[in-house]
Amino acid sequence: MVEFVSDKTRGRAEQGLNALLAKHLPGVDVHEKKRGGAAAIAQVRKNMDYWDANRHVAARERSKMDKKRNAAIRKAKETELRVEKLARLQTGDMEEVENAIAENVRRVKSWEHSDAKELRQLELKIIRLRNKENSRRKKVRQSKIKKDQFQAKVKKGLISVPGLTPGLAPVGESDSSDDEVDLDGEDVQLKDDYDEYN
Repeated sequence: MVEFVSDKTRGRAEQGLNALLAKHLPGVDVHEKKRGGAAAIAQVRKNMDYWDANRHVAARERSKMDKKRNAAIRKAKETELRVEKLARLQTGDMEEVENAIAENVRRVKSWEHSDAKELRQLELKIIRLRNKENSRRKKVRQSKIKKDQFQAKVKKGLISVPGLTPGLAPVGESDSSDDEVDLDGEDVQLKDDYDEYN
């Protein structure tokens, strides 16, 4: 029996043997036309384009599957280590008990505030921010109260504001002439009553 160097050479030998047997066995069409020339090139190009287009998809899917498999393996190993650790703790393995105690002490110490100065600075910063926000709210509230008081005085008629009394402007004049008055060629800006009272 002949041993082949590779699967490729074995495949070629089988292909040649099958072709030879097909020629000499009855019922086999010997004159089977093979694709050649431009049609063969087009088919090869089509197959290569399909392979190139799907190679990235296949690689992405393979990558996803590898990640899932690696995550499952990692999780299984972690679970196995945890079970082994618990088993050693239950049997009373002193080294494992000491390691567990040291780990728990380290965790508790990490919760303690080692830098009191840094903590105090953070507290002061928070207090300053609160005070700044409270003072801003207070200013807004006071401004709103002043505005409401001014509006109430205008409604009662205690204060007259130029431009707010209807019917006094001559017909045809614009509102811009209410704010500026021309005296001896000089423009005089009138002050708003709201600014005087606030």
